[in-house]
Amino acid sequence: MPTRLTQLEVLALIQRRIDKAGTLTALAAEWGTSVAYLSDIMRGRRDPGPKILQHFGLSARRAKPVITYEKIP
Repeated sequence: MPTRLTQLEVLALIQRRIDKAGTLTALAAEWGTSVAYLSDIMRGRRDPGPKILQHFGLSARRAKPVITYEKIP
């Protein structure tokens, strides 16, 4: 597994685990999380948190974007 993964690559990892578990419900039960939370992750509404990422030996690094403002002439 590469050192850094994109969000799409992480979603693909989760999808493979869903396929292996059989259903999203089965994976949620296995991981001790809610079906709604996993569904939101898979639909792009939420980012996977530490509890989900730990199943793949991953952690998230976030860098806030720098926004600059210019006066409109």
